[in-house]
Amino acid sequence: ACGCVQIQQVPADLGRYYPSDYWSFEKDRMAGIGLRRGLSRALRRRRTRYWLTPGRDVLGRLLAGWSEMPRHLTWARRAGIRSPDVAVLDVGCGLGDRLLSLREEGFSDLAGADPFIAQDIVYEGGVRVQRRDLADVQGSYDYITLHHSFEHMPDPMAAMRHLRRLLRDGGTLLIRIPVASSDAWRRYGVNWVQLDAPRHLFLHTVCSMEHLAAAAGLRIAEVQHDSDMFQFWGSEQYLKDIPLYDERSYERNRDGSIFSPEQLAAFKAQATQLNQLGRGDQACFYLRTTPGGQTR
Repeated sequence: ACGCVQIQQVPADLGRYYPSDYWSFEKDRMAGIGLRRGLSRALRRRRTRYWLTPGRDVLGRLLAGWSEMPRHLTWARRAGIRSPDVAVLDVGCGLGDRLLSLREEGFSDLAGADPFIAQDIVYEGGVRVQRRDLADVQGSYDYITLHHSFEHMPDPMAAMRHLRRLLRDGGTLLIRIPVASSDAWRRYGVNWVQLDAPRHLFLHTVCSMEHLAAAAGLRIAEVQHDSDMFQFWGSEQYLKDIPLYDERSYERNRDGSIFSPEQLAAFKAQATQLNQLGRGDQACFYLRTTPGGQTR
């Protein structure tokens, strides 16, 4: 009734579908993080404080005015994070590139977990990424993020309840996922690129996320649709039997793909419009604790 799309049979060994060249394990994603020149980390931390809580800090305002706020900080500010001193957990973080980006902006209490990395990782500055399932993660956090990892979990209700146990009262849980309450799912069906079987086990809707949140003692404070033109070019390629990593794919060969500049511009405009209408094919859910909502 909630419209959630579920895989019919979960493979016995999901690990085989996360090889070392899977996108979140690509070492190229880490290039340049920790090697940034220009502002010292102390100044970036001061700039971050101003971005999160604009105030009377003249230097912070000047530093912020010369820079564009990175996307990971726009999420944090929208989540109600007001200081880089909060405890952060990123679940399904791969090698931890988002955590390292937060470290560069002045955050210091950073942890990650991913069951498919080869081994635990400890980075300079205390950033730690553990090879473990969500159910085995311990601790208490102010800000927990799942960037396109929740749809990979075989028991979303158990996952949501454990996330609530890990979340401090007053904290925020950010979950970014593809959503089946979208025009792309209705339009493309089995060729919708975000199905990504068998890795995506549950493709939720806004309705199914509301049910999960309520059962776990959480509430959805905001839903922000953030889809892009991938929903169109990826699905259109599938219709023509072109895999994402084929040499004909826009992913690999942008100048030689099957799409004209006019088509790509139209895809981008459609994505923007669908996001505004709440019908894009992926969304960012901001969940917060409810009074007396702690689950057992």
